[in-house]
Amino acid sequence: MTRWGDTVAALSALPETGALLLSPLAAFVWSRDGSRVLWANPAGGRLLGAPSFATLWERRWPEASPLRRAIASLVRALPDQGMLARLRLVEDLHSLPVACRCRAIRAAEERGVLVVALEGAGESLSPAALALFFSSPRMEVAIF
Repeated sequence: MTRWGDTVAALSALPETGALLLSPLAAFVWSRDGSRVLWANPAGGRLLGAPSFATLWERRWPEASPLRRAIASLVRALPDQGMLARLRLVEDLHSLPVACRCRAIRAAEERGVLVVALEGAGESLSPAALALFFSSPRMEVAIF
């Protein structure tokens, strides 16, 4: 497996994220500094304009990014039990902040913050759509 494949597998195995794989709610695990996405479901990838997880894995948010700063600030204020927060997940000046459920999460050596958008849900996804989102020429994905 690739480095991102190992991270996705470890984070997807957690009950908190595994339950969100086919969810119509956009869900992400962000790095603690907000610079990158460690895990996302297909709805989260779609919200950020990524056709595949590999695209998200390679993307880095610059230090000046309002979203990166919001995630980093959230991590510093996050209580153990998690919290609700309003985040502008789309970097469009006309977008509105979205209510999100947020909590710290850890799998293997990866630590991050799970962010689940509570608004704007589409329809549930199929296992085939999930496999397509996580497929890459560099990685084989098995969905059980």
